Amino acid sequence: MNYKNYLQQSSNLFAENKLLKVGFVILLIMTVVNWQQVQNMTDKEKVVLMPMGATGNLWISNNAASEDYILFMTRYIMHQLGDYTAANVRSQYNELIRFFTPDQFVTAKKQLETIAKEIERFSTAAAEVFFSQKDIKHDAINQKIKIHAMKHRFLNGVKAGSERKTYLIEYTINHGRFWIRRVLEEKTREKVPDKGEKK
Repeated sequence: MNYKNYLQQSSNLFAENKLLKVGFVILLIMTVVNWQQVQNMTDKEKVVLMPMGATGNLWISNNAASEDYILFMTRYIMHQLGDYTAANVRSQYNELIRFFTPDQFVTAKKQLETIAKEIERFSTAAAEVFFSQKDIKHDAINQKIKIHAMKHRFLNGVKAGSERKTYLIEYTINHGRFWIRRVLEEKTREKVPDKGEKK
């Protein structure tokens, strides 16, 4: 009799263990499915932004952004880089450096500090950079922005020279944040005679 009870208890325990294993597998599958759904929702989630003075369809998601947002950031970066005086160039570069990716931060900081130091040697130095929307070429697949611009330099409030330049901004978008990887300036330059160009 005891032997039969033992076999019955063993059979019950085996069935319970089997049921627990099945339940665990089902729970694991549900967890994976839920995680994938949450991940998909995160990837598709868009944050709509409307900075003061900005217009258009500005949004950024986990790994993408609208064309209007890219245009807005391009204008911001170019303003911080190219529109400066000797008095504010360092503060503008310090603000811009926060947008560089962590792996490029140190290199970019050194480069911008070197440029700022050179500009600060001349207390009346200033510059302005001009471009229009049609001068901006955006490669969303490779995350690159090319800008054809005109840069004017000033000393003592007088125009000291003008140059046509091409800038290349390499960026990435990670977890809904826009990061700058590199900003390059093409070496080929065309100096433009000063003919009193208007803004």
